[in-house]
Parts: sequence; C-alpha cells; structure tokens
Amino acid sequence: RQMWAFVYSIPCLVFVYWDDEILFINETAPILTGYTSDELRGGKLWDVIPQNTVRQKDKFSGLIEEELRINRKDGKARWIYLNVFDESPATAPSRPR
Repeated sequence: RQMWAFVYSIPCLVFVYWDDEILFINETAPILTGYTSDELRGGKLWDVIPQNTVRQKDKFSGLIEEELRINRKDGKARWIYLNVFDESPATAPSRPR
C-alpha cells in the first residue's frame, strides 16, 4: 500500500498500461496532459503519446528511455522524459489488476 500511495502522489507522470489500454494513472497525469482521470483511464496510450515521436509500439521491448512530446487535450505540446519498461502481453504472465 505504501508503494502505491507513493506512485499515486509522485510529481511525475505515471501510466500503467496493458495491450495499449491505460489501466492506472497517478494524480499528476491529468495535470500534465489536460485530460481528466476518467478520460485517460481505459483510453489508448497512443492518444497521449504520438506514435511518430516514440519508437513504434511493435518495437517496444525492455527498457526505453527518451525525451518526447505528448499531446495535451488543449492542443499544446508538453515535453516529457519517457522511461518505459514494456513487457509484451505475449510474454507477461497475466493482465495486471
């Protein structure tokens, strides 16, 4: 519980996604993206992160670290430092809850 409390409140954008669906966001995500929590949760990661600004999703494997532009709801750009560990649904044991 303490770890999730930390993840939820950390002043960094945190997404947990599975098979391109956003399952969890922290409280900073709506502030940085301009989307509400409800709009983000259950949405597609690629609605916020343009595919042409990051390695193609079929090439995600292991650890990815890069700076990229995200799309805010109001159309403004915001630059973030992306740090992703991706585990393919094909190799992951089960969908996170």
